[in-house]
Amino acid sequence: MIWSRLGSYDRNRFEDYLYDSGEHIEQWAHEASIVSSSDWHRSVPRSALEYHFGWGNLAVRRRLRNFQRVYDLADRIVEARHRANSLQKPDAERELLRKASASLGVATAHDLTDYYRMSVRDAVPRIQELVEEGAMIEISVDGWSDTA
Repeated sequence: MIWSRLGSYDRNRFEDYLYDSGEHIEQWAHEASIVSSSDWHRSVPRSALEYHFGWGNLAVRRRLRNFQRVYDLADRIVEARHRANSLQKPDAERELLRKASASLGVATAHDLTDYYRMSVRDAVPRIQELVEEGAMIEISVDGWSDTA
């Protein structure tokens, strides 16, 4: 059984196996996940739900005991004062990076961007802005190749 794409092994060999063996596919499970090819979900209703969930039209009201999501209109779940928040993209990116930093403590740019699934390329200028304003401090960590 495959548990993670992260680990101390030849990642290229692992990726070749995952994508070239025909035994596994990448599919939406709890996130984009590697699953057995026999588990391929071709659910149009689920795809439609995920699309609207991704765009913020739907929100998760709760989870069932089998971990399935119960969706509802976001307007009925998220308070109007939160729905009315409107940030320009750079401001929103800085806010997400602040929250990721507070949650992670010490982290690389990759760690920070992965927290909210942001693009590293888009986030690096925002991280630098946060460093310049004193909201983040750059440090070196023994054994880490990247700045934290």
